[in-house]
Amino acid sequence: MSGKVPWRPDYASLAFHRLRQELGLRSVRLHDVRHFNATLLLAAGTDIRTVSGRLGHTDASTTLDIDAHRVLQAAKAIGAAFDGDRPTAPGR
Repeated sequence: MSGKVPWRPDYASLAFHRLRQELGLRSVRLHDVRHFNATLLLAAGTDIRTVSGRLGHTDASTTLDIDAHRVLQAAKAIGAAFDGDRPTAPGR
């Protein structure tokens, strides 16, 4: 009967909460996973319209405003690591 009975509205949140606790990631929110997904897709070269559509944004500029800067931050952090510098947290 799998797939024929709808999930309870809070099922995904509860499952994520349990997994987060098991992994010791108490500060990670489900919404953070959404941004992480977008960041990975953009870093992998997925076109912005596809990423935007996956996130449900009606305008690709929304996706760029919210998520594209994370790819740049990650690139800077990786570059700093190769240069032997210690990367700083965003906003510092």
